Amino acid sequence: MKLLQSYSKKSFGFRNCIADPDLWFKEGVKKAGSKYYIYICVYVDDLLCLAKNPKNYILQIKDYFPIREESIEPPKMYLGADTKLVKIASGE
Repeated sequence: MKLLQSYSKKSFGFRNCIADPDLWFKEGVKKAGSKYYIYICVYVDDLLCLAKNPKNYILQIKDYFPIREESIEPPKMYLGADTKLVKIASGE
């Protein structure tokens, strides 16, 4: 955890949440200029990235930590919970 913490702050610009040190976030900007938060959730050896283009962030982490290429895909499950992509009315 300490190793990821040092890389997250220096290389990726993420901060960890005070309430949950395994939740990392930083502000992002969409092409249209609206701001949103990018999240990376960490649990032991599982990562979940919530962003417009999450693969970019996972590949950055992969430069420093071993991640299997076949595991970089939209999640079907995270920590025992089923996941799916949900689009809101605005299409984002």
